Amino acid sequence: MLAKCYVVLFFFLTLISSLGYSSNDAKLQEIQHKNAKFFIALPSGSLPVYFDCEEMWGQFEMHAGEIVERSTPTNEGVGCTVFWVRLYAYIVARIDEFWIIKTDGLFSTIDHIHWTKVISWRNNTRI
Repeated sequence: MLAKCYVVLFFFLTLISSLGYSSNDAKLQEIQHKNAKFFIALPSGSLPVYFDCEEMWGQFEMHAGEIVERSTPTNEGVGCTVFWVRLYAYIVARIDEFWIIKTDGLFSTIDHIHWTKVISWRNNTRI
């Protein structure tokens, strides 16, 4: 009888524990899916790409081959001016967007299959 109680108790604790983990997994997935991602697909050895974003992200730089994720709290997105060499572009990065930055412009997708060229680089005549 005592052994049956331990078995039932063990089963009950295992069930509660697994529910807790799936709850934590769901929270982790929810957090992970509220990111915008950037990949720098420029030739190796290229000058870095500089981001000057709204206050939430501030300023940061990335190098060829780098991938960075930034938290995006709302679907309104975060605006960034992106600079590379003597070129610039302005984007708004939203939840679940993945951006690829290439020599011919900035491309975006939400499904990793259909890519859209969002903007071409513009000359920065002030430099």
